[in-house]
Amino acid sequence: MKKLDKSKPRPVKKVSTKKASSKKAVSKKVAAQKAKKEKKPRREPAKEMEMRKLRNELKKEQEASKDYRDKCLRALADLANYRKRVRQERQIASEASNDRLIYEILPVLDNFERALGPANPKDGESFKQGIELIYNMLRAVLEQAGVKDFCSVGEEFNPARHEAIYALESEDHPAQTIINEIQKGYMRNARLLRPAQVTVSKGCPQTPDQEAEDADESQKDE
Repeated sequence: MKKLDKSKPRPVKKVSTKKASSKKAVSKKVAAQKAKKEKKPRREPAKEMEMRKLRNELKKEQEASKDYRDKCLRALADLANYRKRVRQERQIASEASNDRLIYEILPVLDNFERALGPANPKDGESFKQGIELIYNMLRAVLEQAGVKDFCSVGEEFNPARHEAIYALESEDHPAQTIINEIQKGYMRNARLLRPAQVTVSKGCPQTPDQEAEDADESQKDE
């Protein structure tokens, strides 16, 4: 092996100028990126906690809103079912009430058939008594249902209870007084079922002098 001669100086390697400038540019770029990162403001811990808190509250409110919506939909469904059930119950009650009334009227129909049958005469006192019996039975059935007629003769005309068919002059009855009842009116409890058809008095007939005075007054008004 050859021994190195330490007395002789080692040759110095020449560094390329182009390579050195490239390393210098890279180091400047790295330093610039590092400075940029240092300049970027960091989010403070307090703001991060506040944002986390707001997100949690928003999540809770969304869950509560969904729960309220579900409850509202269930309540609406329950209300619709309740209304449907009430309608059905009312219809059933109405049909049952009609059935009871018809059942009570059937004996009246039976008696009419007996009275009009060939075995019974269609004239005479017995026929009249049979018709009166049927009439009283029918009135009893209607009274059980709360239906009653009301008398109108002698009363003052009331458009809520009476229907005027005729208007006649009368010396014996004041104006707007009911003289005659053409068809009876009926009430059920406190509710009007049918108004009475009546004849109403127009009061005393006017004399020729009164008619002339009324004509003059009407001309003046015109």
